[in-house]
Amino acid sequence: TSSTNGFICGGQTPAATNNTTTQEYNKSANVITAGAWGTGGAMNTARSLMGSFGTRTAAVAVAGLKNPYATYSNDTEKYDGTSWTNSGNYPQTVYSVGSAGTSTAGLAFGGNLPGSPETNTTCEFDGSTWTAVPGNFPVSGGVTAGFGTQTAAIANLPGAATTVAYDGSTWTAFGSPGNMVTSPTRLDGYGQSGTSTAGLMVAGRTGSGPVNTTNTEEWNGSAWTASGSYPVAIVFVQSIGTQTANVGAGGDTMPGETAQTTTCSYDGSTWATAPNLGTAVT
Repeated sequence: TSSTNGFICGGQTPAATNNTTTQEYNKSANVITAGAWGTGGAMNTARSLMGSFGTRTAAVAVAGLKNPYATYSNDTEKYDGTSWTNSGNYPQTVYSVGSAGTSTAGLAFGGNLPGSPETNTTCEFDGSTWTAVPGNFPVSGGVTAGFGTQTAAIANLPGAATTVAYDGSTWTAFGSPGNMVTSPTRLDGYGQSGTSTAGLMVAGRTGSGPVNTTNTEEWNGSAWTASGSYPVAIVFVQSIGTQTANVGAGGDTMPGETAQTTTCSYDGSTWATAPNLGTAVT
């Protein structure tokens, strides 16, 4: 029968005696309990809608909205696995910047400026200083995420299905073969992670509506392919890890803007529940 409503019967015991026993199996969810969330060092400046990249022991958070909400920020902080340290300011006060890279070779692009204008500026980070570079992002606007490295990054145009790549100097659109497969197009709020040839995109909002989605897509370097659905229709989920070993955490169910503690793990094809965050975040 199906994997959620199975049974076994008969057979032999270890003593080679025929058995009349029947056993039923009822699986409603895959539950992963091997991991858990712990408390790390507090940021110096409380912020939301910032760019972030790197690893757990070498991470960078940049720009965003800070208190009193919503004050635009150009703050940059670096995390060493224990504590956060202030670093060089971003060239613009902005939120919803796309980002990618490592703590010593980072990338940020696009975003929303004070007073509602949008920017297409691309900036590179060397571990201490941000520098605006000539290769502007193809359009102005807030970018949900991005993934890859400073010289091989992938992103999606705001509110469009178009996928673009950065080679260290220039942004290039892939065109139709490289478009997202989700229809209607995801507007924003999706999580992304991975490399320029093995990336992952999860959840977010689609138009019209907007409506939260559970859609997952995998990137192979030239095209997106649909994969297993996320367990919750959610926006602003954080995607952490690789294409075959990923974690989705937090997010917002919307409408109502209710921050979530939901955590799910991904094995390259299927999402499963995992230990919740200690604090709801979006």
